[in-house]
Amino acid sequence: MADEVTRLLDKILGSLAGISGRQLAIDDCHKLESKANSAVSAIRLLRNLSTPIHKLPIEVLAVIFTHVTGSEAPQDFLPDIIGPVYLRSTSSSGVERLVRVCRKWRDAAFAFPALWSTVYFVAPNEGWQTTAPSASLTRRLLQVQKSTPLKVFALSCAQGQYEDSILLPNGVPDESESTRFFRLIAPRASRTEELHIINFDHDALKKPPEWRTFFSAFPSLVTLVVSHRPSLNIITALTLPKETPDATFLAPNLSTLRIYDNQIPSVLCLSIFAEQRDRRNNRLRLLEIISASTSPPSSGWGTPTVNAHPSPNTHVDNYNQQDQQAFDNGGSDHIGGGQGGTGNRELEVHPRWPSVLVADLITMGDYVETVDCTKVEMGAAFDIVSQRPPRAFTWLAQMMF
Repeated sequence: MADEVTRLLDKILGSLAGISGRQLAIDDCHKLESKANSAVSAIRLLRNLSTPIHKLPIEVLAVIFTHVTGSEAPQDFLPDIIGPVYLRSTSSSGVERLVRVCRKWRDAAFAFPALWSTVYFVAPNEGWQTTAPSASLTRRLLQVQKSTPLKVFALSCAQGQYEDSILLPNGVPDESESTRFFRLIAPRASRTEELHIINFDHDALKKPPEWRTFFSAFPSLVTLVVSHRPSLNIITALTLPKETPDATFLAPNLSTLRIYDNQIPSVLCLSIFAEQRDRRNNRLRLLEIISASTSPPSSGWGTPTVNAHPSPNTHVDNYNQQDQQAFDNGGSDHIGGGQGGTGNRELEVHPRWPSVLVADLITMGDYVETVDCTKVEMGAAFDIVSQRPPRAFTWLAQMMF
């Protein structure tokens, strides 16, 4: 076949060589040039189709796409703990670029809903915008996502209108952030299996009843990550009053709860949460509090003194009980934050884990036996973000979305 095409091209080139410039008008030259360009494009297409990547089955292409777009562990959507929170890119936008390469890649991408299972809701900083897909692509996405379990990220950079990176922007300026978020995610709530709520710190509407209504719409929710100083009401919404033990439990399938980089006044609500799950014989697989801290009471960090370790199932990273007691007693041998004591209490730094928080964890030990694992970690340098995704962003690797 290639030899036959080569002979035809040689014949055409020979015919062109026998034509003088005076025999063709300028329009005729343009037509010939257009045909020649079309022939070159066709040859390049054949060359591309002969490459190994185009010989791969669609199933293999889809696996490659998950690594290209970050669908399994997207590292671009991470909260910047020290400074403002930005959304640098999304896995969805990566897929959108891939589907524009060629028809085969487009078919491969749409054949696997896992590539489209991550949905981002963003309340951007002033002047920062997200780009929504075209209307035709949006309609196709809605069809793909119709029966697909979803992973949803909700990021609030600042007060402002929500934009949806999957659907076209749709928000009402005079609504609170949580109200807009509830309205946007409502059509997807029943299919959401993993939910990350990030940086809901300045929400104008924080009443627990609204959050309780919100969580009751998630019958399939398996993993919940509350990250970067959200409203405490997001957490307390998961608990029910002790006097109503038979009430319907919110998010009945929730098995993993991670509280990441939060300033919470107490973890007692998590104790109630664990106790309620035990009553319903539905145990948490993982309850993890990462980089948590509390506001110091008026009496200071030194009370109450910790004289007992937390439950064996409760692990507190970077907490040294001896150092804590030395600090509480005003000793000069306290070592805080990795630096030697100076003997001058005014120059000493606070211990990484205040006794107030540890006391709360001891209280929680009454219920923590119902949880497979409880982990509290303090990362003062916050260097895990730049090195690798934090554990709060562990993904369910084999789940097809």
